[in-house]
Amino acid sequence: MLNQQGVINILIIAMMLGLSACANSTRTGVYPETHKLKQIHLHKSTKQEVEKLLGKPKKVIVDSDDTEHWIYKTTDAHYTDTYAAKKALSFAPVPFLGTALGAVDTGPSKTGVTHTLSLLFSKEGIVKDMQRETEHF
Repeated sequence: MLNQQGVINILIIAMMLGLSACANSTRTGVYPETHKLKQIHLHKSTKQEVEKLLGKPKKVIVDSDDTEHWIYKTTDAHYTDTYAAKKALSFAPVPFLGTALGAVDTGPSKTGVTHTLSLLFSKEGIVKDMQRETEHF
């Protein structure tokens, strides 16, 4: 027969396994596929053509000279095992165990990559510039 501490240990292990089986990655936003980006032509493609091809941008910035920046962005994040363990232990029924272990810095909680596409349109609505950026974290 298990004593109270044995039951608590089993619960902690079960929670850790259960949480580590949860989705360990997330994606936010939509980044256009490469074959679609190749269909955008500088000094030729219009805002209407781009929106039909890529959809609505995540963000639109209108400058004082009536040019527009359209931003498309996606982030793929992968939660590390460290994050899953900290999350599981934060619910531990042993007082202060989860909090104490959560305070220990054992590396990043998540890693990933952010892709950003920035399109600059002239005041006539024609693509003037296109920049792609990738940032790892």
